[in-house]
Amino acid sequence: MSVARAVFLALSLSSAAGASAQESLKIQHQPPQCLVPDRYSELRAKIDPISNVLRARILFRTDPLAEPHAVLMRQDGQEFVGVLPRPLPTLTQVQYWVEAADPALVETVSDEVTVPVQASCAQAAKNKKSARTDVTAPLGAPLVPAGFGSDEQVADATFMKGGSGRAGVFNIGAKTSLIAALGVGAGAVAVAAANNPGGNPPERPVVMEPVGVTFIESTPAPGGTVSLGQGSFRVMVRVVIGSGIGGAPSIEFRQNPGGPVCMTNAFQLPNEFLEPHVGRNVQFNQFRATGACGDTFEVGVVRVALRASFGAGAEIFTTGTAEVPDLALRYQVTP
Repeated sequence: MSVARAVFLALSLSSAAGASAQESLKIQHQPPQCLVPDRYSELRAKIDPISNVLRARILFRTDPLAEPHAVLMRQDGQEFVGVLPRPLPTLTQVQYWVEAADPALVETVSDEVTVPVQASCAQAAKNKKSARTDVTAPLGAPLVPAGFGSDEQVADATFMKGGSGRAGVFNIGAKTSLIAALGVGAGAVAVAAANNPGGNPPERPVVMEPVGVTFIESTPAPGGTVSLGQGSFRVMVRVVIGSGIGGAPSIEFRQNPGGPVCMTNAFQLPNEFLEPHVGRNVQFNQFRATGACGDTFEVGVVRVALRASFGAGAEIFTTGTAEVPDLALRYQVTP
């Protein structure tokens, strides 16, 4: 293990240990009686105090011995809501639980429940034919667990065409983050699936990506109108740095280069350790206006950075330099 990684893991653990003085989170969730096959299931939970929730998600699996997949939950009024992928009619049941993390990455989990998959029941989960699901797969696992339908939108959100081919966004919890950081070396070599008479498929090194930040997608798309009151604005970018280091990703929107920050992410995402020249997808889901640009404004410059969670919060990596320019993304923002 490198010195940089060892320091990062030690800081992550000490940060979590310092959370004892904060009020612990409490999760209230009423499980449905069933999930409907071939429909996206919406699950809700109330998490108190809501002001201390850094991140909420649903962890789910179909195999009780498998590492769970995760779905990010977004705030909707006084609740958090997450959408599971579509279970296939052949699936009999799904295990899941709700997890919430506070700013110090101390996690609180609800009871694990097992819900049958069936066409109807007295209190089925609210479902819909089409939806957007933000799934995070365990390292090396398929995009969705066995028994769920594949979703092209999920694939687009998790894999960059021509990228490293490794799943993962920054929406993973402290425990998973440490496991992923320790296991990155084992996953740094992709195994080719070509036929091999000797029974040992050849190894192919991961494609080394150039340092930088690239735009993947947003809702709405660039050029659209963002209503912060609806809380549905999302931006995904891909971050590639030149040296292995950990930091918390942040995003800022300005009207022009050097101008005041008009809008930023509402909650700091947890720290992640990045391998050099191995890109990771970062999704920002919640934003707030700073008030520096009025109630209604237009932005055209986006800055992405990694910041240390200790000391003065200095930038470890940032766009807006000669080597890594800011992103030119234009949005009209309303309250």
